[in-house]
Amino acid sequence: MFQHYLMFSGDCEEALKTYEKAFGGKVTELCRYGDMEGYSQDEKQKNLIMHSTFVLGSGNIMCADYPHKTTSGDNVFIMPPFKTIDEVKKAWDVLKEDARIIEDLAPCFFAEIYGTLCDKYGINWMLMIEKKEECTCTDACASGYNPNCTCTSRECHCTESNK
Repeated sequence: MFQHYLMFSGDCEEALKTYEKAFGGKVTELCRYGDMEGYSQDEKQKNLIMHSTFVLGSGNIMCADYPHKTTSGDNVFIMPPFKTIDEVKKAWDVLKEDARIIEDLAPCFFAEIYGTLCDKYGINWMLMIEKKEECTCTDACASGYNPNCTCTSRECHCTESNK
């Protein structure tokens, strides 16, 4: 399933509140630029949203305050699902031909590999594989549910029952 990533020019938090009210969804993940140790930012940028996940029904919409100037139409990125770094690199190699590279493909603190570009057709692409957290659940999860689970991993086998 493809995911959508909406980029805002400083009003992401306001938009998320509007979307929660309009659709009854819920923000399940929110990280500000100021929360990221070692990430360079100015004072104004610290409170802006670096990444958020808005759950709507059975799908997610990801949102952020984009650090680059946006105009209407260039603030939406298509983020296809990938299983391997090789799949990401293959897609990148095809899409980068005559493209405008926004952020070059490379590992970063939140992803095994990440890059953004605007292809020769004017479509924005975000290609990445998120870093996976190891499941920290105990053997009590073996049954598929542990009421004391504090694991935040998306790969945790008791997450669906617990959260």
